[in-house]
Amino acid sequence: MTKRRGERKGRLRQGIDPDTKKWQEEAATNVAAMTYKQKYDQERMRIRLDVPRWLKEIFKEIATETEESSMSQFGAFLLAWAYSNIKTGHRN
Repeated sequence: MTKRRGERKGRLRQGIDPDTKKWQEEAATNVAAMTYKQKYDQERMRIRLDVPRWLKEIFKEIATETEESSMSQFGAFLLAWAYSNIKTGHRN
């Protein structure tokens, strides 16, 4: 027999007092206590791009089979490479 639990409560920040929420957003983060992943995630930014399905499949194939990395890492590399070429004047 399974024990029935009450409804899960999510989004706890909705009921927080606006002053408390502002204080939490402005509070200093203890960088010394952060893990490597927390520091990494803090520096990263997620973007979304609309690309054709065929291009996504090519990225997936190259990333996983040739480069042995994730599509996200491969996409970040390509964006950095393209930016570097544009910045140095190689636009073709």
